[in-house]
Amino acid sequence: MDPERVKAFMASAKAWKEMVGSRHEEAAQFHEVAKALYTPDDLQFQVHLRAIEIHRRVIKHGSLHAHMDTVRAEQIRGWMWPIELQMLAYLAAGMRSICEIGSAFGRSTRALGDHVAKPNGRVYAIDSWAGAGHFSSITNEVNGEDDFNVFKVNLQDLIDAGTVIPIRMKSKEAAEKLKGSQYDMVFIDGDHSYAACRSDIKLFGPMLGSGSLLVGHDYYQLGVFRAVKEEIGNVDGVWGRLWWVRM
Repeated sequence: MDPERVKAFMASAKAWKEMVGSRHEEAAQFHEVAKALYTPDDLQFQVHLRAIEIHRRVIKHGSLHAHMDTVRAEQIRGWMWPIELQMLAYLAAGMRSICEIGSAFGRSTRALGDHVAKPNGRVYAIDSWAGAGHFSSITNEVNGEDDFNVFKVNLQDLIDAGTVIPIRMKSKEAAEKLKGSQYDMVFIDGDHSYAACRSDIKLFGPMLGSGSLLVGHDYYQLGVFRAVKEEIGNVDGVWGRLWWVRM
């Protein structure tokens, strides 16, 4: 790859980090992650530059959905930006049933669970809770507890209320268990590889009825981007790294 293009990308990454400052916990580690992961071919270079530019524009103009209360979600470790949590909460507001693939510590699950229809809305949170690849420095043990225990602590009130229902399985196993179920919204944020993301779309997409929402995260990761383009085509909206389409 052209050294000048790498230099330009790193300059953009640095500007992004300085712009968001302490507002997003991943800003502090972005440079190191970028050095390790973001020196690929020209296409991925362009994809990540696009993600940075969208985030800068969103920060500049402000969130149209900032009135959504995501304070509790923002207190939980994770990779979703506050502006994305607000949009996710907005999309979930009033939904009766949501299926989430990939929950980690519960950052996005909290945003979903706090905004589903009350008192009978449900969020089915699917995750193997076995770590998350190159982010293992974050997802390893926290205070001596494994990821699943941390998730339960973070969501205990919603779990006790029956609003959040953890399903500790890989997505393929969970899809078989939930076969025939119908949801108002499916949120895909699990394995971001092309094959896994495509599989999740194919497995859980049919669980959505007409007018329901298929939502996902990290649209500008190449595996996700390719899977969405091939299985869905054009999406209805992108906000930060969130994407969604109404079925």
